[in-house]
Amino acid sequence: MRRWPEREEIPHVMDIKSNEKLWALTDQGPLPVRAERMTSGVAESAWMRCSAVNRAKGPRVCDWAAVDIWPLPEQGKGHWLLARRSIAKPNALAYCVCFGPTGTTLEELVRVAGTRWAIEECSEEARGEVGLDQYEVRRWDGRYGHITLVMLAHPYLTVIRNQVVEGGEKGYYGPNEELIPLTVPEVRRLLTRLLWAEGQPPDFILHWSWWRRRHQARARQCHYKRRLSDLRP
Repeated sequence: MRRWPEREEIPHVMDIKSNEKLWALTDQGPLPVRAERMTSGVAESAWMRCSAVNRAKGPRVCDWAAVDIWPLPEQGKGHWLLARRSIAKPNALAYCVCFGPTGTTLEELVRVAGTRWAIEECSEEARGEVGLDQYEVRRWDGRYGHITLVMLAHPYLTVIRNQVVEGGEKGYYGPNEELIPLTVPEVRRLLTRLLWAEGQPPDFILHWSWWRRRHQARARQCHYKRRLSDLRP
């Protein structure tokens, strides 16, 4: 019988409200405690400053801390309350409930928590570039047809972007000129201008695309420099 390779188990992370009650081991025994109360006594040294994800304007730097939750009777598993604290607003905290292998580190929990932004960015990109939310819900067949076309258009733009990036794009200003990687919005803009623009040669359209991405690269450097300064002790 064929045996499939064992898949590496990753922790599960779920957002909760600050007033959500979780079971914690207190002096009076296991009792339900609000999430905000469970993290109120965390020492300052237990907070770790790091970035969960790198976005267009730099890494998303926050302070993170994990608190053990009274575990369920499952061998080899751990339960934690993951807290995220804003650097600019220390009183603004967000909470996640985590479940995973016992040896899961705080860095791994933060990494998994950061994957949610990739899903949000994909959904936001589909709404903004191919009109995922631009339909009138009157009949299910119309909605189904609209969603189907959108789900075809967005991967099409993404595949073109990946092919250009992996193939090594050559910039208009020379090989040493830094440009931001080609994005899905830029691919949609170029296809629209190249196919339907009247009286504009392709070189002119590509020139403006490279010029815009060159200045976006300079702006990104400034954003990253400011965000990375938050990581310094």
